[in-house]
Amino acid sequence: MIWVTVDLTLQALNPYINSMEIVCHDGDDNDPTKPRTMEMSQTFTNDDFSVSGGVFEFYVPERYANENLTFTFSNLYSTDGDETYPNGKGAARYSFVTSDYFENFDGNGDDGLYSTSYDPESTAAPFRYEDKAFTAVAGNNFFKFNNADELNSSSTGTHPDHLIEYPFTVSKYLASTGSPTGEGTFTQNEFVDVILNASGTANTATVKNSGIFYIFTADETRYNIAKTTAWEHRYYAFYRMDIDLKAMTYHPELEWTKVYDKTCYYKKVDNKDTDAEDSMWGLKLKTVETAGSNGEVEGFLTTVEIDNAITAALTGSDGSTKPKTTDQILYVDASNLKSVVAIQGTGGLSMETLKAKFAPNVLFYLPEKSTSTLDNFAYKQDDKFYAAGNIVITDRNPFYAPFDIQTTSPNYATYTREISWPRNGKTALATVILPFQLTVRDGVHTEPAGSMYPGSQFTVNLMNPSNCLSITEEELNSANDYYKADAYFSPISGTSAEANKPYMINVTSAPGDDNVPFAATQIGALVKATTDMIKDTGTADNPTPERYTFAGETASGSINGGNSSISFHNQGSFSGKKLTASKGYFYFSGGMYLNSKNINISALGDALYVYPFRGYYTYAGGGTGNAKIMTAFNVLFGENGGTTGITELAGKADLVAIPGRGTITFKAAADNDLQIVKANGMKVGRVVIGAGETQTVHVPAGLYIVNGAKLIVK
Repeated sequence: MIWVTVDLTLQALNPYINSMEIVCHDGDDNDPTKPRTMEMSQTFTNDDFSVSGGVFEFYVPERYANENLTFTFSNLYSTDGDETYPNGKGAARYSFVTSDYFENFDGNGDDGLYSTSYDPESTAAPFRYEDKAFTAVAGNNFFKFNNADELNSSSTGTHPDHLIEYPFTVSKYLASTGSPTGEGTFTQNEFVDVILNASGTANTATVKNSGIFYIFTADETRYNIAKTTAWEHRYYAFYRMDIDLKAMTYHPELEWTKVYDKTCYYKKVDNKDTDAEDSMWGLKLKTVETAGSNGEVEGFLTTVEIDNAITAALTGSDGSTKPKTTDQILYVDASNLKSVVAIQGTGGLSMETLKAKFAPNVLFYLPEKSTSTLDNFAYKQDDKFYAAGNIVITDRNPFYAPFDIQTTSPNYATYTREISWPRNGKTALATVILPFQLTVRDGVHTEPAGSMYPGSQFTVNLMNPSNCLSITEEELNSANDYYKADAYFSPISGTSAEANKPYMINVTSAPGDDNVPFAATQIGALVKATTDMIKDTGTADNPTPERYTFAGETASGSINGGNSSISFHNQGSFSGKKLTASKGYFYFSGGMYLNSKNINISALGDALYVYPFRGYYTYAGGGTGNAKIMTAFNVLFGENGGTTGITELAGKADLVAIPGRGTITFKAAADNDLQIVKANGMKVGRVVIGAGETQTVHVPAGLYIVNGAKLIVK
């Protein structure tokens, strides 16, 4: 007897989806003479769907009360989608049953999935995601998949005593009759355009202002190994939608909150780059039934009404109780409204155009079941906020989040900026603070697939909590002399870098030559509220956190043989800071930390400018009187005292190596050409380093030999 072993992985079909977007609009997309002027959308998640359904209300301005409005369904999404879907990691190949894709391969008993033209790997129409995730029609009745409703002890009459399945196909659905409510009058099943009218009538034809509709979805296997009945390789589901269309008129009320009274950010004025210190504000939108009344109600506003109300409010503003211009608005909270309606066309205003009037990092919070897939929009659900698109953060501009925002895969939060790429192999360093957690492994973050710079890497570091300093210059006699030191940093432990905490990052892999397009992207990120920042300055002592900052690590070290102890306090800001230079800070510039006390106050003014998303150190100790302790300190990785002279065999110690956690940092007093070899003799790298330079390389933990000397990397 011969046994044959076959490695066969079975695919479980899952037609259930996690979300879809319902869009209500006027006009006719098939008639260029009838363009859209109004569009509003709601996103429904799987928690909103059930066979019995629920009423989903759409509110439109009264100007549309007598118009027929069309509803379409798009952005179908399942977390189980395969690689042909956005950020797909599962095995499902889902689609609307009435999508363009499905109409080509509908499994009606013809070839369907077994057609010679069927190509599941194609990226051309009609196989694309967008061909599967959109439909303009819905079923007028549900479909009975089995007789489960008859299998209960309370049933009377003659009923089967076992479960009977009724396989679904489009042709079987269209050939049968049903009832939208499961009882009462039965009508012929069909797929219909979803058109409602808020008044209930349009022209001479009667159109309802509400209706029950059924959205059918499917999943199919990607492996068609047998010429058999197509439905056996597709699974189906449907979702009941009770839609109610209403027309109302509400009036806007604006509530302003100042979030920053002073900032320091990058701004173009008259096409020139300049540093701005504008105050920044948040706006909460409310509605009333009668203009000027105090009786707030849960209503809706159009984009045009919002824009007009803001323009009127800011005209002649002196900036004391509200901003002077719209680009000082950092968030718009519309979450307590029923909806926000985008008015398009002549005299209209799209959501994207409205958002562009505000600050670059504005966050727009929408009401429950209202959404936009544009960047930096969030919608309310169960008193939490979720992003239907991405959160994209612009560098060197203020940021403020009054509420958490959860992005869901494949959506993400991302921050980008350019930093100088040092020549001759030096490390590319930068300070950063982000409002979202960042996944790391052994202290290293890798940009995910689908991001702007996939595969780029950087380490996330903190200053060592103790023994963090070593002096590289001898102490001189004068109390006014400066010292230059080294400060030691190590990669963070754990699996993530915290939100709202400043770090030192070391870019180890990125595209570009002179400038590094540094990016930090997190799929499914939780963007944390920034409301717990320091609101006041407390005392004037240096270690006290400055206003509008978040505290990072505290580190301590000593110079001059332990007689001059210094305590460092890391701080980061989303507002940017204009600090008093003579007060004394260590700020990052040119690949090292510099002491702000050395700024030429007479020439440049007593000011230190720190842009948003950056960190700096306050400090205490280090001597008395007017001693200025240190002019600067370098950034090294590893443990202080862990240096190893690796050129001693040549009779001179002109190079030191500092083994760290997954790193080796080299510091050269003369030009060197180094070979890094594992203990087993395998060459793992080469470092060419010039006199006065510092380089850090990343290697796995283990024993290494560099120019004959042994190093242990943890």
